[in-house]
Amino acid sequence: MSSGSSKKGLGATLLLKRRSSTGDAPEKGIAERLGVDRQELLRQAVNLGNRKMLQHLISKGVDLNVPDDRGWRPLHVAARRGDLEMILILMGSGADPTLRDHRGRDAMDIAYRNGHEDALLFMRGVALKHDCPDAEQWVPGTPASIALDPEILRKVDRHAIAAPAALDSNLHALVDYLVAPWEEEPLRCRTLFRWICDRIRFDAVSYFDPNRYYSELAHETFYKSRGVCAGYAHLFMEMATLAGLQAQYISGYSKGYDFEPTLEENRHAWNGVQLNGAWYLLDATWCAGSLDDERRVFVKQFSDEYYLMEPRAFVLNHLPLNDRWQLLPDPVSQEAFLHGPNLRPRALELDFHPVSHPCVRLVGKPGQIITLTFRSGVPDLQIDATLQMVGKKKVEDFKVRTESGRGNHRVICTLPQAGEYWLWIAAGRKVEPMQGVQCYVVAVVAGSQEERLS
Repeated sequence: MSSGSSKKGLGATLLLKRRSSTGDAPEKGIAERLGVDRQELLRQAVNLGNRKMLQHLISKGVDLNVPDDRGWRPLHVAARRGDLEMILILMGSGADPTLRDHRGRDAMDIAYRNGHEDALLFMRGVALKHDCPDAEQWVPGTPASIALDPEILRKVDRHAIAAPAALDSNLHALVDYLVAPWEEEPLRCRTLFRWICDRIRFDAVSYFDPNRYYSELAHETFYKSRGVCAGYAHLFMEMATLAGLQAQYISGYSKGYDFEPTLEENRHAWNGVQLNGAWYLLDATWCAGSLDDERRVFVKQFSDEYYLMEPRAFVLNHLPLNDRWQLLPDPVSQEAFLHGPNLRPRALELDFHPVSHPCVRLVGKPGQIITLTFRSGVPDLQIDATLQMVGKKKVEDFKVRTESGRGNHRVICTLPQAGEYWLWIAAGRKVEPMQGVQCYVVAVVAGSQEERLS
């Protein structure tokens, strides 16, 4: 900016300061008398929080999305100040929070970098749509309809993992890089999902410490490279939106391996995404790795099991607050989710069903022998079972054995000393490795307590 224009800008600033402090209404023709354009006056009004001058300029039709020589718009200025009143007026009059400056930062980035989370949350709520799609847009999809060639899938994954670390501080530039080679929506979705699973770590330290703050915001999760499930889901939604995809943040409850039949302790978040006109479900948090409860650390281990999974398998472990996001014609009830068996998706593939104990929790006393029966339509199915104390990584040599024959399977277990245990049931065809299909929480109580098996 030349020295002449600087003096004019200074004159506008001094006049606006005086009028802002006195509360006088703006006089007509201020910009003309000072020799500055209306855009400069607009930026100064926002910078000083002069609401009356801002509203006067808006009433005169001043464009709110014109950049200066840095690419900054008035909304960027308000975001830097964290001025919610200015932000509300600007966005209510058409200011776009997704426009970027010359360094690739939008107003939400600037608000976050300056510590204004309330401003960030407000702008984000306006910029991203959280409502369910209209009925005519509601078409659930099946993974088979967008199945990718394995070689193409590997190519997309390699591209995502190889993203330069220099882009880890610029969300817009990163998304541009990730989706640049791909026009097809399924490929764009995959590269975003794969990057998140590779670069974002679950914030185990904050998760296990009730006194620590953990972020659920997309921008903070991105810049810190860590977050909890809400951070993963918000980040995927924001990246998908930047990539031109329609995505949804879904909140609800989940059934992990340690699930207890209560909702409050099992809150979770995941995503829906529209690809080629149909909706699919994914959980980037669960695909990125798992928690080691004994060491209280996150173990990075990628799996795409919960990526674009069949809805009837997804709902085994995910219950959205809005039943519509089950993507099922007959949604599962909350009661059935809470008290039904804790099955893994692999159980559906193997046609594996509990017969005697279709529940989540078993209760018994030390030394009691329990027998659980299961049924499968797979003729050559084998099963195995392991009893493990809750919170302990080591698997002890408890008395557990299995029997199989003609589609019927049994697990016979002698309950050990009092405590909380996980009873893992694994299954697989003879030519395949076994995988987990069901998990029970087993409460072994002393004889003086209630003696029952449920």
